[in-house]
Amino acid sequence: MDPAPRQVGIGVRLPAGDKCWAHAHGNDLQAALKRLGEDGRLDARGVPISKDLLHQLLAAVPTMNTATRSWQALGSTGRPSRATPCSTR
Repeated sequence: MDPAPRQVGIGVRLPAGDKCWAHAHGNDLQAALKRLGEDGRLDARGVPISKDLLHQLLAAVPTMNTATRSWQALGSTGRPSRATPCSTR
């Protein structure tokens, strides 16, 4: 008997792991939230944003002071990473 086919979501994967924001859990999610708080960059293309996820994202985003520093450091070279669909498993 073949295992169940791997389900693939349309959301862009987080930098670490094979899940998008909506499907990430545990350490992968915490690492992504920490990174969001540090650089303020969020690539959530194709990700269904639940109420709980929205609250987590908003709590993690940098304050105005840290966001200004991040944008200045980013300059014109900041580009989102290549989009890769996430795995829902």
